[in-house]
Amino acid sequence: MENQTILHIANYAAPYKGNFIASLETLEKQLKLNGNNRMVYVFPEECKSVKWIDSFIKKRNVVFVPSPIKKCKMFLDRRLIFILKTINEQVRDFA
Repeated sequence: MENQTILHIANYAAPYKGNFIASLETLEKQLKLNGNNRMVYVFPEECKSVKWIDSFIKKRNVVFVPSPIKKCKMFLDRRLIFILKTINEQVRDFA
């Protein structure tokens, strides 16, 4: 896989990076090294206030979206489709 954009959507806003974010950083590094791929991260708006996010966004493409109020079926959620279209427009701006 080369020159691809990987969109990672995570409902994650913990006050600490933990192993989850560390694993994503490692994955991103490997994807860049092995094919010039890039990652775009999507986090809930609550993530804007966690301590680790400021340093994270300095080096990465990050989009914040409204938090899901409840679990929903992706194929039925028109709001999610709108959000994904909006993200797609923002991703083009990162290129």
